[in-house]
Amino acid sequence: MKEEKTIFEKNKDVVTREIDRELFLIPLIRTRDEVNDIFTLNKMAIKIWDLIDGKKNVRKIRDYLLDKYDVRPEKLEEDIERFIKDAREINIIKKVTEIPKNSKTEKLKNT
Repeated sequence: MKEEKTIFEKNKDVVTREIDRELFLIPLIRTRDEVNDIFTLNKMAIKIWDLIDGKKNVRKIRDYLLDKYDVRPEKLEEDIERFIKDAREINIIKKVTEIPKNSKTEKLKNT
């Protein structure tokens, strides 16, 4: 799976609202062409979105979802890759450029 070691974080300029079990994402900072842009997520995308925290890499997100839900690994990996691609295109997530201070990698560096 591509980018399995990559860590993503949510764009802080996106507000979420749940209405009738649907999650809506509304960018706060928009260009004139994007004024009416509101995005909705399907059930699996909501689960992926909820796990993106700037600390977990893509592989950990995948592993968690595989343990929690009855889904084929290939299908889940496709869903995650599609979500990441689409989410990056509309600027609702971005790669973390620094390793979080409380990550295992950081702890290993300090020992």
